[in-house]
Amino acid sequence: MKHTGFFLFAALLAVIIGWLGWQIFTASSAHNALYDMPASLSIGSPAADLKIVEFFEYDCRPCQDAQEALHEAIRKDGNTLLFPRALGLDSAESIHAALLSYAAGTQGKFPQVHAALMRNYRVINEEVLNDMATTTGIDLEKLGKDMQDPAILALLEENSSLHQHLHLPQIPVFLVGKNIVYSPPEGVTAKDFLDVFAAARAEQE
Repeated sequence: MKHTGFFLFAALLAVIIGWLGWQIFTASSAHNALYDMPASLSIGSPAADLKIVEFFEYDCRPCQDAQEALHEAIRKDGNTLLFPRALGLDSAESIHAALLSYAAGTQGKFPQVHAALMRNYRVINEEVLNDMATTTGIDLEKLGKDMQDPAILALLEENSSLHQHLHLPQIPVFLVGKNIVYSPPEGVTAKDFLDVFAAARAEQE
């Protein structure tokens, strides 16, 4: 009986070790996947020494409120690469906006359309699209076709999967560098973001 108990314990321990190993492997794979986005959907220099992943929704007010401080910090820093990963957790309208912005990337207009949506989010209708075409120069006919690309919907599904798999807090949330998870407080400033950037670089050294 003692031997049977020992073997059962050893088997259970092996299962636990295997499970922990798998969790570490999948977490590592998910972390590597964070930066696996088309270059047209990133903002900043590919040679930047600090990578930032942002999880957000277009119709999320706290996400919108953080944008001015975030992009002021990015401009002042000058050496970051931002990967905006849009989610569609709450509404079909949010998914529609995300499809639109990602589709704009095929025309090299993602940063402009992303900024326009975050700066002045409205329910997307013909008037909004015409305004966007005027301000960004985007081709609406091509945009409509590109929004139907299955690869764009797959990317949005990947965004949601990564957010859930990594057990991240509510949006907006930023993964800065290798280890920092940052949820900006209400009234966040550019200096707050710059301080986080500095802390992330210190950990990378």
